[in-house]
Amino acid sequence: ISVDLTDRKIRQDVLAKIAAKTKKALVITEGVILYLSEEHVGELSSDLISHPQFHYWMTEKIQPIMKKYMTSGRREKEMRNAPLIFWPSDWTGFFTSRGWREFETQYADERSLQIGRPLPMPMWAKVIFKILPIKPKPRRLLGYTLWTPKN
Repeated sequence: ISVDLTDRKIRQDVLAKIAAKTKKALVITEGVILYLSEEHVGELSSDLISHPQFHYWMTEKIQPIMKKYMTSGRREKEMRNAPLIFWPSDWTGFFTSRGWREFETQYADERSLQIGRPLPMPMWAKVIFKILPIKPKPRRLLGYTLWTPKN
């Protein structure tokens, strides 16, 4: 289904049709909400939570410090036609204040170490970690959260 998530009326109609056809659904917006405004993500949150059939909602979870790395320099030029907009100062607070409860969060850096598949990093960082007797430590900067309504 192709839907402009910024058009609330259309979004609400589509969500109502989906909710009418399901008992329990997982909504995945990872890779989507970063391109929406806080207002639009807040509306989407309200629209989803208004249907008890949408039992889970998966989003990315990004710490505010990552904004400068994800929106500056070369990335900013590459993303000029699709800028990253959604940057709440308190990611968890944004969703919990709208009726969602954090069911589970997985952080990319922790999972990558658990499965032995390091996250991509710049060449200079790889060189530093080879030279110095230190190992990268998980910092929980980027991950994925599975939300469920508080009720």
